[in-house]
Amino acid sequence: MIALRTKKASTSPTQDLVLIHAFPLTSTMYDFAADTLQKARPDLTVHLVDLPGFGAAPHREKWTLREAMESLHQKLDEIGVAAPVIGGTSMGGYAVLAYYKTYPQEVSGLILSNTKAAADDEAAKKKREVFAQDVEKRGHEAVYENMLDKLISPQYSELREQLKGSIAVSDPRSIAAALRALAVREDSVELLKSIDVPTLIISGSGDAIMSKDDTATLQTIRNAHAVVIEDTAHLSIVEAPDRWVEEVDTFLSTLTGSPL
Repeated sequence: MIALRTKKASTSPTQDLVLIHAFPLTSTMYDFAADTLQKARPDLTVHLVDLPGFGAAPHREKWTLREAMESLHQKLDEIGVAAPVIGGTSMGGYAVLAYYKTYPQEVSGLILSNTKAAADDEAAKKKREVFAQDVEKRGHEAVYENMLDKLISPQYSELREQLKGSIAVSDPRSIAAALRALAVREDSVELLKSIDVPTLIISGSGDAIMSKDDTATLQTIRNAHAVVIEDTAHLSIVEAPDRWVEEVDTFLSTLTGSPL
C-alpha cells in the first residue's frame, strides 16, 4: 500500500528516522533534510514514506491512515526496524499519530510538524469531498487553486513553481483518494494524554491551515518540546529547510547525543 525509500547510514549501529510527507506532495520533500542530517550523523538511517498513490506508492481508490500505517509497520518489520523516531508534516503528522495509536511500544520519539490531533468535523468533511470531486473533474489545476496560497508564504512566492511540479507528479485520482482518507481519519486528541515518548512539535508562525490552538493541543503531550519557525506558513520544511533540519537534529541529539 505504501512505498518506502531507505537512505542507509554509513556506519553502524544506526538510529532510524521515518518521515511521512504532507498533502499533496511526496517523500521527495524530505530529500534535503535526509541528506543534510545523514552528512552530520553517519549513524542515521532515514526512511522516507510515500502514502498510497504518491511517489512510488501505487494508486489505491480507498484507504485509511490506519491501513497505511499497518502497511508501513509491516515494511519496517521486514527490514528489521523496531523502534524508530517517526515524524511527519501535516497529513504526515496525522499518519504519525495513527502509527503511535496502533504501535505505541514500537516508537522511540515523535516529530509532529505543522499538524494537529483533531479529526475533521462534518463541515470539514464536506469541504474535502467537494475538493475531491473538483480534483477529479479539473485535475491538478484544482489543487493549485485550492492549496498553493495556503502552503507558501507570500515572501516565498518563488517556490510556487517548485511546489506545482511536486504536486503534478501525482495522479489526480490519488489526490482525491487522499482527501477522502483525511476526511475519515480518527481523532487523536485523547491519544495525546497517553504519549510518553519524547516529542518535537514544529509550527510555522504564518500557518493558515493549523491554528495556534491546534499547536497548543499538541503541547499537552508529556515530554513535548515545541518550536515556532518564524516567517513560514504551512510547509516550514520547504520554506526554511535549514532551520527545520536544525530543530530536528537538536531533537535527535537529545535522544542520542552529538548535535550538528
